[in-house]
Amino acid sequence: MKIIKLWNRLWFQDGDPYALGVYRSIVFLSYVVLAISQQSLMASEVICRKFSPISFYDLLSIPCSQSLFHMVFGCSVIASVLAAVGVAYRFTGKIAAFSAVFVLGYQYNFSEVYHGTHMIAMILLILGISKAGDAFTPNKVHSETELWHYYWPLQLSKYYVVYVYLIVGLEKLYQSGWEWAFSENLWLIVFTSPFHGAWSGWFLGLSMPVIYFIAFYSLFVCELMAPLALLKNGFGYFMFFNWLGFHIGVSLILGGHWTFYSQMACAAVFLLPLIQSPRNRQF
Repeated sequence: MKIIKLWNRLWFQDGDPYALGVYRSIVFLSYVVLAISQQSLMASEVICRKFSPISFYDLLSIPCSQSLFHMVFGCSVIASVLAAVGVAYRFTGKIAAFSAVFVLGYQYNFSEVYHGTHMIAMILLILGISKAGDAFTPNKVHSETELWHYYWPLQLSKYYVVYVYLIVGLEKLYQSGWEWAFSENLWLIVFTSPFHGAWSGWFLGLSMPVIYFIAFYSLFVCELMAPLALLKNGFGYFMFFNWLGFHIGVSLILGGHWTFYSQMACAAVFLLPLIQSPRNRQF
């Protein structure tokens, strides 16, 4: 019985449709911005590469045509806009989520890995199958919906965001150990990168102890300490702004990496206690 109570407490507390609605709008609109800004990356560039299907894309014997991809792409964008504002969310949410996952994942079938889109793809699926359309919507909402329906999507999103950052840190430790931070590794990554940001030259001119500190902070605080965000709201706020600073720093030093900003839309779930409706301040 204690295990059941603990399980229910973890996933099925009373939630706030207002908080879930805000998060829905943030994530779906972020996908729209990401998709439109990266359209050439998702379509044109992959046509010239070898098609090596993975996962459910294995059902495709050949790459989908450019016209079909554009149709799915357009469907995902339009449905995401409608889902963001809550129009017929029961349908638009699912259409947006599944078509967006197809669009985001399609590029992985050409021997490329775009780490920046993994997180938002999963969060879109979580929101797409949830009752995230019961706030900020022109539709009539059934008030008898049990409040736990508004809690588990946010809780699962939190755990997934933390999982992504944590597993990246653990993978670095598994591959290189603490030498990843306390060696010339980070300096070499920036030096050999084909892309350069506004701060690349400044970074390469830093003393090695300073670079060690930056590498250690990004690995230990931003990644390995990610589970702290699950403990209390204050830790969640702290980790959100750590992650934001981390991604800004990466884009300024390495250049590009714009897709990773979609992860901040997902991590905004930790800011929801600041903006939720007054009747559910305990969430």
